[in-house]
Amino acid sequence: MDDKTKQIHIHEVKDIIEEETRSQFLQKSAINKYLLKDQPIGLEKNSAYLGVNPEQIVYSYTFDQLNETSTYEKIAQAMKNREVKKAIIHSDLAIEGITRIIKEAEVYHIPFTIVKDPAFKGDVGLELIR
Repeated sequence: MDDKTKQIHIHEVKDIIEEETRSQFLQKSAINKYLLKDQPIGLEKNSAYLGVNPEQIVYSYTFDQLNETSTYEKIAQAMKNREVKKAIIHSDLAIEGITRIIKEAEVYHIPFTIVKDPAFKGDVGLELIR
């Protein structure tokens, strides 16, 4: 094999690796985007982070999402959904966030519970449940 042939093979291999890496990144990114969006979640997602049965969860929000002001407008819209019967709030959420959620829940007559348990896993700060 001459040097020119080796160079072509190296470039082909490099291109294949870069394309595969890009493909894996986009796939992972799409999955993360789906999991973090504030749409109703399916049963396939294990979301019992706040001690709630996954079948009960209508909407779920992460701590990162709850740090964004625009999320609270989405929460207000979600609370209008007649499926939502209760708000479960993680006590580690900032007091300002807890206060905003409680005020919004009161507007829509949605009972709420603030929970804390070392067994909770993940970064879920709020679940709106059936």
